[in-house]
Amino acid sequence: NSLLVACKDIQDVTPHSKICWSQTKKLLFIQPRDFVTYCSHKWRKDGSQLILSQACEHPSRPQNGHRAYGLRGATLLSRHPNDPSRKTQIIMLSHCNCGNDIPEWAVRTAVKVLAPIKPFEIIHRIQVGVAKNRKELELEEQRSAHKAGNLQRPAGMAQMSCACFWPQCGGNAPNH
Repeated sequence: NSLLVACKDIQDVTPHSKICWSQTKKLLFIQPRDFVTYCSHKWRKDGSQLILSQACEHPSRPQNGHRAYGLRGATLLSRHPNDPSRKTQIIMLSHCNCGNDIPEWAVRTAVKVLAPIKPFEIIHRIQVGVAKNRKELELEEQRSAHKAGNLQRPAGMAQMSCACFWPQCGGNAPNH
């Protein structure tokens, strides 16, 4: 995520959930913000990934300066229903509070400028990364095996409020 200048895992809660800290760069006229976010990853039985996030507090990251909150977030990565072998469907939902020191008109102005651009930038960065690493990803996919119900492959996503990665794997979710 090009909006984040720093991120760090603060605490592993379970093998598939953690608390993360991140900091944004200055956005237009909005000063840098930091976020403390609980993130959870699940591999679903159909192979899709579900990443959920929610703002939280942590004693190791007391509020210093400007704190923003990724109130609730969800990302669902799945095979595209019309072209499952070549395309990925990405559904992202993010509800954020930029902090009480910013007037509502300023938040609306920033959203109007960034909202039409950032989702496309994120998708473009993913596409470039996949193309660059396609051979390695395909080899790793062939080597991945089920072990104790978990897919043995990395998972993660960076959004406005967090950057969460599970290098080994995430957890399983029932297929609803």
